[in-house]
Amino acid sequence: MGRFIEATSLFNTQIIGVQFSWDNVHQAWARISLDGSVIWEGDTYGHWVSEDGATMACAVEISGVSSGPHTIRVENTGQAGAGGGHTVAVLWLYYTLKR
Repeated sequence: MGRFIEATSLFNTQIIGVQFSWDNVHQAWARISLDGSVIWEGDTYGHWVSEDGATMACAVEISGVSSGPHTIRVENTGQAGAGGGHTVAVLWLYYTLKR
């Protein structure tokens, strides 16, 4: 297992997400777990410019989570990404509250 960051939401959340950096072209593969279960693994390299000139980046959102506290973990797998790097740069972890 690699280096990781994790956060726990103590609120009733609707969506939990991770936004990876778009400024780092040396991104690597990451594994995302929710409450101990792996829900996504992939390359976080996502720096490209769309046709309208917007900078794009990799983000992962988990929706439909049950009420109660949840822990999200983002872990560097050590596998190089498409840009050739070994860094997983997380800009932020976020959530939206259930209404």
